[in-house]
Amino acid sequence: MSLRPGLGATYRLQLAPALGFRDAAAIVPYLADLGIETCYCSPVAEAVLGSTHGYDGTDPTRLRAELGGEEGFAQLVAACEAAGLGLMVDWVPNHLSTASPWWRRLLAEGPGSEMAEVFDVDWSSGLVTLPLLDRPLAEALTAGLLELGERDGEPVLLIGGTDLPLAGGRPRAGEDLVEVIAAQHYRLVDWHDRSDRNYRRFFDIDGLVGVRVELREVFERTHILITELARSGRISALRIDHIDGLREPTAYLDALKEATGLPIVVEKILTGDERLHPEWPVAGTTGYEVIDDLGGALVEPDGLARLVDAARAEGEQEVHALTVSTRRLVAEQSFAGELSRLADRLGVEQASLREPVVHLPRYRTYFDHRGHEADEVEIWESVRAPEQLLHPAALESALGVQQITGAVMAKGVEDTAWYRLAGALAFCEVGGDPGRDRHGGVTRLHARAAERSADGRAGLIPGSTHDTKRSSDVRARLYALSEVAEAFEAGLVRFREVVDLPEFESRLLAQVLLAVAPATGPGDLLERVGAALEKGAREAKLASSWADPDEEYEASLRSAAERGLAALEDCFGGLVGEIDRLGRVNSLSAVLLRSVLPGVPDCYQGDEDWDRSLVDPDNRREADFERLSDALCHPGPKMAVTAGCLRARRAVPGAFAPGAEYLPLRVEGPATESLVSIARHDRAGGWVIGVATRLAGRLPAEEGELPKGDSYADTTLFIPEAAPTEWRDAITGQAVSTGPTGEARLEDVLKTLPVALLVRT
Repeated sequence: MSLRPGLGATYRLQLAPALGFRDAAAIVPYLADLGIETCYCSPVAEAVLGSTHGYDGTDPTRLRAELGGEEGFAQLVAACEAAGLGLMVDWVPNHLSTASPWWRRLLAEGPGSEMAEVFDVDWSSGLVTLPLLDRPLAEALTAGLLELGERDGEPVLLIGGTDLPLAGGRPRAGEDLVEVIAAQHYRLVDWHDRSDRNYRRFFDIDGLVGVRVELREVFERTHILITELARSGRISALRIDHIDGLREPTAYLDALKEATGLPIVVEKILTGDERLHPEWPVAGTTGYEVIDDLGGALVEPDGLARLVDAARAEGEQEVHALTVSTRRLVAEQSFAGELSRLADRLGVEQASLREPVVHLPRYRTYFDHRGHEADEVEIWESVRAPEQLLHPAALESALGVQQITGAVMAKGVEDTAWYRLAGALAFCEVGGDPGRDRHGGVTRLHARAAERSADGRAGLIPGSTHDTKRSSDVRARLYALSEVAEAFEAGLVRFREVVDLPEFESRLLAQVLLAVAPATGPGDLLERVGAALEKGAREAKLASSWADPDEEYEASLRSAAERGLAALEDCFGGLVGEIDRLGRVNSLSAVLLRSVLPGVPDCYQGDEDWDRSLVDPDNRREADFERLSDALCHPGPKMAVTAGCLRARRAVPGAFAPGAEYLPLRVEGPATESLVSIARHDRAGGWVIGVATRLAGRLPAEEGELPKGDSYADTTLFIPEAAPTEWRDAITGQAVSTGPTGEARLEDVLKTLPVALLVRT
């Protein structure tokens, strides 16, 4: 058994007990018909029982039994092989769940355990700190919240629904509970005290413990399964989760590449103009930075600025100041213990270490045992890091600091600051930048694409993912708001009278409803919107939070959503339909551009057709593959564009390869500012041309209709002289000819849809 080698257009399947390996195998023929080249699965190793995502791994050496185990996985591999698809799996090297038998063994055996080297625990006290109580230990004992019991015939300590192994086996006769607890290799503490942790976590999640994959023996122990899958030809590529959580990412990726020999993409969030580490032996990132670039090309910059200014006038904070304050908040509340221990090792005050961490302009730097890169030192110096951090003698502590900065950035920015903004809501996304000036967005898109092409590590280009806060179609509608900013602000005045919410909440709710309505049914939609509003409020950590939820406030948001949805048409009138129309154009253009830009288009389950999902768990609902299969047979616009582009990539692979030349094309005429045109070609003579529409509100069109044909009258596309003169639109099948001077009329190219993908006939 040997799968298709390499990495082609991917389709992400969110595996769960309801969608196991055999279910995925049954979907593979549909993926092949769609034009997909690589089936891309969420984590496949053993995880917590019932887990719907698999990132809470329990045993990295075994395929997950709930998904079908070895037999089920073999069926998936066979289905991919029969269809000519590759198989990429998501791999989680950073952490394991506290439900792992490996962790339980550590708790039972203590620092002398064989598992002590696996987990990233500070053993200076000789005990593991376990934040499992909702009050101090003495009070919990008095309240009778702890008791002795059994699990599988072995004695355990019971704390609510959790049980812990006991050192030394069964307690001695007459030994009381206090004595039993005192004899353990762990110390039970109140989870409310966030400073009392002595093991590295995934972000601030107490139930996920860091793994020391920087140690060769731990790497080999934890990578038995993935290495065997690679060497046996049962997988063809790897996606590495949370690469920034590792102590030495460069060394880890070198070891992984040596062990597997597979193409690797990394979940690396690049900020600003940051570039992927030049020494990493990877095929690129998972592509969040490209989502931001695409949004910048599709949005109307002056309209976006108007929306941002209106939000600022209502008290919304400037983005940089906000992110510094929210990073400081989570550093003080969630990571105080980690920062305190590292400050002690460096011999500095905690505040002198915390402040550089919260000002660091990226997720992390990459000091390692091979030395300090000049730009890494310069970054730390620019935020006035303690001198000890930059000293070679302090390297071990510096490595630990670098593991914290990404967590502070993720929790402080993605999971706090972005939930306190509503002005540039479409860009409050993983890897997004709501503070960026979006003038010149098309120029930036081209420049960044050319850089990725030259680098040769273009990576994935996603629309939606399991981690995006809004699906690609929701973002497309939010981009459209920038084209109707004045009308939106006018409607917002009426909307606020109905929903009776403060300015921020009402601005946010109006945008969410305009971006998702209508849906399959008002009850379903309200439930989904209410859940997203609740999560947003808790992440923002202002009126509510996960630690201290304000149920009355959250109920008021749900009630306001019900009132707002009922009055949406009355408040915004024809704007509801216009945002839908403009959003559909943006969605089709995003699909087209993701296919033509250097890289690998990455389709998330269900996103090949219209899908207006909100933040998880909404975006992790099961996709209706029966409906999608029917839609592929009788495609609407988005399905037709998705399938046409994917199939074209299989037909002319060289023209889409990362190293193929990338050429922005010149357009002249009335519709010039509403078009993005790109040619790609390779030395073997493969040519493709992609044309996408932006700012569709500027183009004439029948009411409610997408622009096409005459909407682009008197506008000319100039094609390079070396290119063919006879073309076929891979989406519609329409023939297009260029004149002797390499010119094509856009009203002919875009006769049916506002996008086209031309391939030579």
